[in-house]
Amino acid sequence: MYYNHCSTGEQLRKLTDKLNSTALALCVAATLTVSSAQSTPLPNSETTPFNNEKYEDSADWLLTLNAREIKDYLKFNGSPLSPTFRVTVKSQLRNKTVGAWKEKRAYETLWYHNGQPFGLRRYEKLNFEEDSHGVIKIESGADAQQQTKALINTALRLLPDIYHLKATPIVLMLPRELCNRVEGDLSSLRFYRARATTGD
Repeated sequence: MYYNHCSTGEQLRKLTDKLNSTALALCVAATLTVSSAQSTPLPNSETTPFNNEKYEDSADWLLTLNAREIKDYLKFNGSPLSPTFRVTVKSQLRNKTVGAWKEKRAYETLWYHNGQPFGLRRYEKLNFEEDSHGVIKIESGADAQQQTKALINTALRLLPDIYHLKATPIVLMLPRELCNRVEGDLSSLRFYRARATTGD
């Protein structure tokens, strides 16, 4: 991690504050952002720090999360890890010359049981430029609806990796059908809903 010249306690406090503030922004965005299949408009910029732009269109990079159950994996009498779900994270960079997205690359895979991680495999390092900004996106699917805790855990675990590169996540995007579950999961982690105000 990158630290300023200060005590260890102050370093940890600053890092925690930064993670909490970003996670709070992600919480707000998650409850407002809808999938591309939805036509419901977002609130206007007077009530939220985000506007109606298509976040991916202005992003330098994209991290995509996909959850799938691994059928019959570690399935035996008395198994403490069945059923097992796998969350795959893929990264994608924008070609700044032509503006198109490059091919997706596998970043890491995490294994979960009941929303708790028990394994991780990382394939390569993230290659985000300093001061770049991007989107964390959760893909739709039947398994995603069952594993919102695993998906949110994965998204929050990505924040230190992103900040280590001095990059910034601007929004967490997810399908509308996951919003209520995700809000509940974040509440259980002591996050809370907040809105920006524009009062004098």
